[in-house]
Order: sequence, then C-alpha cells, then structure tokens
Amino acid sequence: MAPHPIASESDFKQCVDRSVTVADFYAPWCGACKKFMPDFEAASAEHADVQFLKVDVDEFEDLAAKYEVSGLPHLVFFQHGQPTARLGGRDVTKKSLDEQLAKLASGAAPGGAASAEAAQPVFGDDFVQFVDPSSGNTVRMKVQTTMQFAVNGEDRPPFDKMISDGASKLAFPTIGKAVTLPPAEAQAINAKLITLARKANVRTDGFNVAIPDVDVSYFSFVDPESGNTLAFSADMDAEKIRYQVNGKYGPSFATVQSDGYNRVSFVDVQKGCTLPEVNLHVHIASLLSLVKKVGGKASGFPSTVKA
Repeated sequence: MAPHPIASESDFKQCVDRSVTVADFYAPWCGACKKFMPDFEAASAEHADVQFLKVDVDEFEDLAAKYEVSGLPHLVFFQHGQPTARLGGRDVTKKSLDEQLAKLASGAAPGGAASAEAAQPVFGDDFVQFVDPSSGNTVRMKVQTTMQFAVNGEDRPPFDKMISDGASKLAFPTIGKAVTLPPAEAQAINAKLITLARKANVRTDGFNVAIPDVDVSYFSFVDPESGNTLAFSADMDAEKIRYQVNGKYGPSFATVQSDGYNRVSFVDVQKGCTLPEVNLHVHIASLLSLVKKVGGKASGFPSTVKA
C-alpha cells in the first residue's frame, strides 16, 4: 500500500489511532526528503501491517511543532496514537526504518498499549519522554516558557511543583495529576527532570538524585551561607586544589570532608564552604572530580542527594 498523504489534522489523528503507524514529516523543497521518499514507499509496500503517512511540514506546521520535528526528513513512529520512537535527519535511512519497525513489531503489547520495556526513554534539550508502566501512556515532560507534560500527545496544564517519592512516583499537586516512571530508567529521568525544573523555576521536593561521574578542571558557585563567589581548579603540578574567594586565592588543599549533605571542609587548611542546594549533585560531582585529578582524599560524601 502506498503512503497516505494526510488531508487534515483530524485525518492524521484518525490514522495514528490505528495500530502501528509511521509518519514521514517532509518538505517539498527538501532534497534529502526527495531522496528518501522512494525508500519510504518501498517500505510501505513491504510492511502491509503498518500504516505509512506523509506529512508536509509547510502545510501542517502545527503538527510539526506538536511532535517537535527537527531535521528533515523526520520519522515519528506511533502505536495506537502514542508516539514511541523517532528518527531524524541523517539517521533516516531504509535500514534504520526497517530496524525500528521490527522493534515495534516485537514490542507490541496485548490490548493495544505500547510495551513499557520496548519503548525506551527519549532525552532532548528541553524534554524527556517515557512510557508510564502503570498506565501504558506515553508521557512527555517539556519546558517552553513554563513546564508541562503531554499524555499520548495531549497537553496537560502547566504546573509549578513536582513531588517525588524518591524513586519512581511523581505527583503534580497544583494540577492534581501523577505519573509513574519506568523503574529501570527512573534515576536518569529524575536527573533530567531536575534540570528541566530549574529552567522553568518549578519547585521540586523529594527527588533522590545520584551523584554523577563528571570530569572537570574548574567550577565556581556562590556560597549560599556567606554570599562569597568561590572558584575551584586543579593544580596538577602541586597536586592540590586551588580556590578563590571573590577573586582572591586562599590556601590550596587536597583533603575534603563532607557532612553528608552540602557542607564541606578542606581538612588540611582548616577551611570550608557550603554548596548550593540547587543542583547540589552537580556541585558535589565537580568537587570530587577535582579531588580525583590531584590524587587527593574525600570522605563523607553521599552517593545520592534529595532535590
């Protein structure tokens, strides 16, 4: 069956609500789109159980914006109305299309719900998408001027607070909604949600975020207790960490001790500071990276922090 050029947004919605669908978002002026179209048409003939759609982004700008199309051609895969995967730009080939269709076919769950195990989370600059294992719904958390989420492509009202149980449950008290994160990916999704919340000034409570493994040679912040601007860097020759207070160097050190939260002491020089609670996991990770670089010692640091 040849790909179906959609005639309207309602036509698109009716089409994607049926079984497995792949939509090719293209533009008539796009050379890469023209080159790929014969492969898309060939795949349509080879996969009779899959519905293939053609969506002109110039004609259907709202649909392209809704599904955050970037890079053409852009393929979005659906199962019973739920976007479960995508390919864009250079990643769009006949081989990648066939591979993705094979994954969807093997991951289809009874009752028309997308398989939570098969639908892996998708991380973008301003969004994270995952399948809620308790409902089978595809949830997309995103930041524009505010923070909100969409369920199966339908937007919910913006919210200003997220409450976590410290694991995989999330509640949004201002709009009376809640979702469940896939347990295997909860830590990574939680970390991304904290970053998105900071962008939109959304309050968070109860998040249990792991301290990441990072590699830095310098970082700075404002000590929330003293108001001083602190900057830390690795002195590889001296095997010490240098730090500045409001632009003036203090004594270098190599031994750091934490109180288990955000207060740290530079043991060998009897100094210390308070790390900001906002993005605390990043500040701890940066300091530990410097300690590792200079061959210093660190003790008392947590492996996770509440955010």
